[in-house]
Amino acid sequence: NGDRARFFMEQEGLDAIVVAQPANVFYVTNHWPQLARMGYSHSMFGVVCRDPLRPVALIAHGFGYYYSHSDEAAFANRIVFTYTQPESGEKAAAATDDPPAAPPFMLRIVDEALVTPRERRRRESLGSTRGNSASAAGALAQALRELKLEKATIGVDDAAIESMLGPRGIAARFVAADDTLRRIRLAKSPVELRLMRLAAQQNVDAAFAAARFAREAG
Repeated sequence: NGDRARFFMEQEGLDAIVVAQPANVFYVTNHWPQLARMGYSHSMFGVVCRDPLRPVALIAHGFGYYYSHSDEAAFANRIVFTYTQPESGEKAAAATDDPPAAPPFMLRIVDEALVTPRERRRRESLGSTRGNSASAAGALAQALRELKLEKATIGVDDAAIESMLGPRGIAARFVAADDTLRRIRLAKSPVELRLMRLAAQQNVDAAFAAARFAREAG
């Protein structure tokens, strides 16, 4: 629903929206933050601009992106920024600069002849990202600088985003955008409706399979 998102951003004077909450990240980028399932907040971000010529930005942990998301990230309208050694919100707010980033971890190759096509795609995808930072906040700041949003009006779904970016020279005006995102997501596109129907059928099938297994197990 890119057109709908841009309509509401225009209505509310937003140049972009930055999201950190898992459901919103998934909505904007099509990637669910894996680390959020393990209790790590602010592990993945999505940036969508009002300008349709600017790409969607995905900010993700280096290994998480390489292992879980790189196979599904080759879109022409997508740019990816990775990070290693993620900081806590408190450290990010106090930092004035990021140290050099360690390279993202990848699975070790013992025998080159056994490397699968999927593993090659993973490595190529990781190698084509826009850069790697030492922290999630640093990678997000890098994305906003590349998208020329340093002094823009940005909607956010998490108040911590402003404190993460302020010390990194991002002088944007931050506005709570929870209601904006609700308005955008309220209408469902034909593709979304199809996915919802597929998911509903999968849930029903899984429930019946679980019930059958429970009966067979006594």
